[in-house]
Amino acid sequence: MKPISSWTATAQDNLESGTLLMEKECKGYPLKIVFAKSSLWFIAEWTNRGRVAFRAAFTANDTLVLESLEENENDITFMLSGNIGTIQVQLLFPDTEKPIFRYTSVITPSYDLLIPYWPRDIMPLYKTGGKTQNTDGTVHASQVGTRSGSLFFTLDKPETGSVFYLQNLTALNKFCETTGTSAGDLVGGVWPELGMKLPVTTIEKPLKKGEEYTISDAFVVLSDELPADNYQMAQQFLNHLADVYIHIPKPETKYHDWPDFLHKALKDLEEHKGCWQFAEGNSYLNAYVSDYKTPPESMVQLAVLLPLIDFDKWSGENHHPVIETVCNGIEKFYDPELKTIVRWLPGKEKNLDWSEEQKQPEVMDSWYLHHPLLNLSRMALNGDKVAKRIVLDSVGYVMKVAQHFNYEWPVFYKMATLEVIKQETAEGQGGEKDVPGAYAHLMIQVWQITGEELYLKEAVKAAKKLDGLSFDIFYQANNTAFSAGALLRLYKETKDKTFLNLSYLCIAAILKNVQLWECDYGNAKHYPTFFAVYPLKDAPYTAAYEEQEVFAAIHTFLIEADEVEEILPSVKLLLAECIK
Repeated sequence: MKPISSWTATAQDNLESGTLLMEKECKGYPLKIVFAKSSLWFIAEWTNRGRVAFRAAFTANDTLVLESLEENENDITFMLSGNIGTIQVQLLFPDTEKPIFRYTSVITPSYDLLIPYWPRDIMPLYKTGGKTQNTDGTVHASQVGTRSGSLFFTLDKPETGSVFYLQNLTALNKFCETTGTSAGDLVGGVWPELGMKLPVTTIEKPLKKGEEYTISDAFVVLSDELPADNYQMAQQFLNHLADVYIHIPKPETKYHDWPDFLHKALKDLEEHKGCWQFAEGNSYLNAYVSDYKTPPESMVQLAVLLPLIDFDKWSGENHHPVIETVCNGIEKFYDPELKTIVRWLPGKEKNLDWSEEQKQPEVMDSWYLHHPLLNLSRMALNGDKVAKRIVLDSVGYVMKVAQHFNYEWPVFYKMATLEVIKQETAEGQGGEKDVPGAYAHLMIQVWQITGEELYLKEAVKAAKKLDGLSFDIFYQANNTAFSAGALLRLYKETKDKTFLNLSYLCIAAILKNVQLWECDYGNAKHYPTFFAVYPLKDAPYTAAYEEQEVFAAIHTFLIEADEVEEILPSVKLLLAECIK
């Protein structure tokens, strides 16, 4: 048995001696409601005696009293009291055919209350010989930072099934605002102590006497399925998330006048001198306003140019001067010695300040090689002859790099020698794991430009390197989203279901890195956060650029998916909601 804390050991003992209040059924799963001194538990059971206990109410060093119990058709309300105050718990069974239940807990303190510690609310159990023991299992997904409060785990020994758990962290806004705490990193744990823990409060900001605070709003999906591989794991995650998503509270969708915002932004882009720098006879866009120290970057020019061209085509407006200005400088990024487009404007690399690992001459960040070529190949597919020439002149170098690294890219390398500067994102984590998908995407578009099967075969080779990565497939959100679309396209071309499964894995990894709750405390009360997309798997922030590219990639994915009848309904639902 794995080590457990004294809190869990005591909780198990109390659970064994607790009072069974009633038994309910959740679509075939027995659900026992047990009152045990300082806790109220809901215990879900599987046919092989596997069990998971969910703690809906808790008080430390106190004894709760069950004051009342009111049962209705689809919900049960428990009123508990103790020295700390009252706790109201509601157990709800949503109107669905799926085995889902929800429990909410609201505390009203009898005095200004501090919370120095709060145990997690889930205990996986197994009963043998009349004695409760911990089972062994695997946590496949849990909350990182302020992303969704989700937890997905399987009970492996004995083979039992899986649990998907989602905390509606929106409900904790008042708690966090009052106590000055964060709802980040609350849902997770180390087996067998799982679930949500409340944040620690300070003496300066306690819960206020007599006020109601929601301290839990949990949705639980039960399943007999144990994923056999990372494909099934990703699909179960997506299906369970969709099952819960339709029941969680969501903010209203508001219309924003995007065309008006666009014209204001375009005016600033054209007229604000801080957006531009002059180099090598041309004007180039700065990556950041008034950043004149950093040389022009090819990715920056093309990341702005392509949507401007798309807007011109869509709107029917006159040819914007920004398009011509940016186009005039693109060819300067081609290095005839390396025979490829490069990141930094040749001749200006000497101005790099070495402040970061990639801000050195001839150093390439792996995904930065592919991103501008993706946009150039899109332009080529729309008939741009200059873009086509640059792509076809660069593709040989790109393939050489891919084959040199065996389609598994490091973080940074020297462009001329392919010497690795930084192999891994962190020790033991590997390199930029979604770059094979970006490379496959590029190869597909070069295949579309040329009709040469060589490039399609390269896409297939690279895409297969994504197999077995599970959620680690995610390095950067926009590249993972592009990868999903490329994999779907490969499935449509080859009918190899491996690629469809890998596309689901990319989508699951993206949706693991979104925020499915509305943060209305602190500074975040001034802007929306629901369905925010995080750019990196451990980033503590969201970024408009990556979010916009994810939006565009998902939009394209859904268009491609219209022609694929077998696309998971959960994928269509969640991606459509993301766009909305």
